[in-house]
Amino acid sequence: MVTTQALANIFDHFDRTALQPYAVGFDRIFDQLHDHYALHQRNTGFPPYNIRKDGDYNFVIELALAGLSQDDLEVEVAEGTLTVRSIEQKHDEDDGGYPELLHRGISYRKFSRSWTLADDVV
Repeated sequence: MVTTQALANIFDHFDRTALQPYAVGFDRIFDQLHDHYALHQRNTGFPPYNIRKDGDYNFVIELALAGLSQDDLEVEVAEGTLTVRSIEQKHDEDDGGYPELLHRGISYRKFSRSWTLADDVV
């Protein structure tokens, strides 16, 4: 099994131009491999999520977003991709809106998470 770290080493040190004379017609495959790697490098795994089936034709994506409300989120469906991202909002760093806050254990974290939808999803 190839680990993500091994892929990182391969793509960081791989000279694609060395294969140019022998890989005619494979440019698209190399581009897809590179794009796949780049996408997964940016994906930190935050926020964690569950996908559950709700009935025969419905699915629910649950996100673990401590400290955020629906007003802090933007949900977009475009070109077969569902994207949920945080909206940059001013949060009072001194008290977090709580006058007696003694410890700040929940911090605001900017994120964007996307899922590719099947062609028959509406």
